[in-house]
Amino acid sequence: MPCIKLALKIAKCNNFLYTIQHSFSGTSCEFVTIDESSKNEHNISRRYGHAPIRMPVDFEDVFIRGICYTLVAAMSMDGYISQRVVEGSLDSYDFFDFIVEDVPEMGVFPDECSVLVMDKCCIHHTNTLQETLNAQG
Repeated sequence: MPCIKLALKIAKCNNFLYTIQHSFSGTSCEFVTIDESSKNEHNISRRYGHAPIRMPVDFEDVFIRGICYTLVAAMSMDGYISQRVVEGSLDSYDFFDFIVEDVPEMGVFPDECSVLVMDKCCIHHTNTLQETLNAQG
């Protein structure tokens, strides 16, 4: 019995690899990348400075971090698809809302905008998001 399960798993994997190898157009129009970045007053501060030899470094820094802004954007080879700026940090709920509301429907694999590329950030990996994206195709 375990051999049959293993054979089915291998067959599914081979079918997926075959689809990728023979359906990929190679124009990279399939890919949509999503990433986020944040900015506050503390981002521009430096930890090290330069000064002449045996002279102390003059170092001034902002003590207050200020308001934090987070930018999340979806980009394709044609440019920005959508973007959103949020005051404060972006959590998994805000990210899910961005995907559902701002990013247009993704296509089926060989079509344009059919492969969503994200980094390994923990807010990207929720079961609800995965189920929603899989339901779209």
